[in-house]
Amino acid sequence: MTTDARTQGGWSRSKVLLRALPVVSVLVMVLLWTVVYRFTVFLPSPSEVTSAAIEIVSDPATYGPVLSSLVRLVIGIGVGMIAALLLCLAGMRSSFVQAMVRTYVRIAIVVPSLLLALLGLVILGTTTWSAVLIVAVLVFPFAAVPMQDGLRSLEGAHLEAAHVYRFGRARTIRHVVLPHMAPYVFSAIRNSHALGWKVLIVAEIFAVRSGIGHEFQRAFDLFDIARVAVWLIVFLAIIAVIEYGVLEIVERRVFRWRPGKHREQLVAAG
Repeated sequence: MTTDARTQGGWSRSKVLLRALPVVSVLVMVLLWTVVYRFTVFLPSPSEVTSAAIEIVSDPATYGPVLSSLVRLVIGIGVGMIAALLLCLAGMRSSFVQAMVRTYVRIAIVVPSLLLALLGLVILGTTTWSAVLIVAVLVFPFAAVPMQDGLRSLEGAHLEAAHVYRFGRARTIRHVVLPHMAPYVFSAIRNSHALGWKVLIVAEIFAVRSGIGHEFQRAFDLFDIARVAVWLIVFLAIIAVIEYGVLEIVERRVFRWRPGKHREQLVAAG
């Protein structure tokens, strides 16, 4: 057997092991759960949670709250991301805008996001759009940080070449700035996705009468811990599908023409 063949075989086994690790982790967690629940009063058994899961998943009314939360999340993150990108681009031309964004980012990152979410609900009221706006406002600083890093790393030679070829501002942004910023934008999306869910669930628990957060609140009010566990599993499953079934696939397609450089930039952006 040649060295290359051995290397390929080793890589194949490593890939299989890496893919099996999540499954093994879940099985270990279920095993621990089965053991621990016998020594507690309130923790439901895996069989109770399974029965509740079948009941919830088979009920068509379940998917309304899920859809409501997804719509709020997409709008909130979208508004926050667009605002971060536009203000960071404006900061390239205006030192005042740059200083304003930097100051807000520093303050917003230090203060706990969940505390700001509760404060926002008190100020804006308990409506659907207040939850969306809070997600957008709190996502903004975490999206702006990688975007600012990307703009700082933009090479002056590229901008100078665009100026020599008389691209103009719009064409420079489209053909030079945005392609360079793409890895940093994806990094911002990943950061915003995780934070956006946390903020949205808190807003739905305390203010909005629909969505996944509201279902958590209903289950807690009824002290139905099995139902809480099912909604937690649904919540984690949605995050995993978006992270690995949507973002990762889109990312691969967008950067399939420069895989090596993209990986390096993603490491730098993260």
